[in-house]
Amino acid sequence: MAALQSWSDTFWKPVGDYLSIPASLSLAAAKLHLRIDHDDDDASINAYILAACAAASGYCGRPVLPQYYDCTLSDKPLRPLLCPPGTYQVANVMYMAADGSGLGMMDGNQHYYVEHGVRPLLVFRETAPAVLGGYGNLAIRVAAGFDPLPHDALVAILMMVGTMYENRETVSPLTLKEYGAVQLLLDRHSMPVAV
Repeated sequence: MAALQSWSDTFWKPVGDYLSIPASLSLAAAKLHLRIDHDDDDASINAYILAACAAASGYCGRPVLPQYYDCTLSDKPLRPLLCPPGTYQVANVMYMAADGSGLGMMDGNQHYYVEHGVRPLLVFRETAPAVLGGYGNLAIRVAAGFDPLPHDALVAILMMVGTMYENRETVSPLTLKEYGAVQLLLDRHSMPVAV
């Protein structure tokens, strides 16, 4: 098998905010979990939700909430392209046609496919159209993250929100590794580390 291209080497960049935050992680759900019935801390609780999602994503080595990632290349890769961890869908592949006919969109059924495994791979078929050489003439957008969010990851995130809320004035912040139950809940969603 041909050598794989590292996903970080392909300059995948997150696009905007999360595609969706599930209702189970809404401000109302977090306040219910925290047993809070006032609105005084809403801005802080929203920040804790986002911080807990970021911490869970960092621990797992993959996004936990759905988010788009973009990659811009000069041509079709000759070997399988590693996608961001947790990629579950190719949103689109846009290209500048080599024949000068303009911008086109590749068809996932005919021009490429995704091999799902420990790390998702985007593989271009021989039937994929030729791309006009030059940086930016091939743009790929994928969606990565959990959709839907697994229950154990949800519980871990809510536990972190609760800990952040209760310890918001702490001088020495806990690291995620010190949250024993949270770590146990997230371990099965962690991506293997490449050596």
